[in-house]
Amino acid sequence: MEQVTPAHIWATLSTISSDSVSTEKFGGITYVKWMAAHAIMMKHFPEYTWEFLQDEHGKHTHFFPDKTCEVRCRVAVGDVSHTTTLPVYGKSNTAQPNPNAHQVNTAKQRCRVKALAEFGLFHHMWSDLPLEEPDAPTAADPKPEAVTQTPKERLAGYYELHREKLFSATSTEDMKAKWARFENSVRNLKVDITEDQLAELAKEYREDLKALKKNQKAKK
Repeated sequence: MEQVTPAHIWATLSTISSDSVSTEKFGGITYVKWMAAHAIMMKHFPEYTWEFLQDEHGKHTHFFPDKTCEVRCRVAVGDVSHTTTLPVYGKSNTAQPNPNAHQVNTAKQRCRVKALAEFGLFHHMWSDLPLEEPDAPTAADPKPEAVTQTPKERLAGYYELHREKLFSATSTEDMKAKWARFENSVRNLKVDITEDQLAELAKEYREDLKALKKNQKAKK
C-alpha cells in the first residue's frame, strides 16, 4: 500500500462536499449516514480500517458511575489513526442510562463517522457542535414542545430499528424475503407511507447491503 500522510488524507477528504450526501437528523443535529461515509472512504482510501474498542470485560460499551456509557472507535488509514468517543444517546439527545442494543449500535456507527471527521471528512458538520451537553432540565424549566415525526421520519426510524435483521441477509432471495416482511410490518403501522417512499428506501437498502457485502468480502 502506498504510504499516506495526515496532510494528504486531510487535503483529500476535507474538500468533499456534503451537499448530495445522505444524512439524518437526531436531536437537532444532522448526521451523515454511516454507509454514505463508508462509500466515500472506499472510493478514496479503500484500505482504511476501523475497530470499536472494548472495555476490560470485552464489551464495546464503556460505562460510568451514573450508568450512562460511551463507545470508542479507532479508524486508521495506513499508519495514520484517530480514536474518538461518543455517548450513547436516548431519544432526548442526552446520555441514556442502561441503553438498549439499538441505541448502542446507532452510537457506534455515528462514532465511526465522527472519527472520519478527524481525518477531514465532513469535519464542518461537527465544528459548531457544543463540547458539552446542556444541563438536565429542572422543575422550573419550561417543558419542551412535543415533537411530531413525519411519516417519512418514522419510516427511517423503523428502518434503523430493523437494520441489523435486514443486513443479515445471506443471499438475494433472503434479502427479498426479509424486505417483504419489513414492508408488510410497515404497512401494518397504518401510517401515511407512500409506495414511492418504500421504493426509495428499498433501493437504498439494496445498495447499502451490496456495499457492505463487498467490504466484508474484501476483508477476507
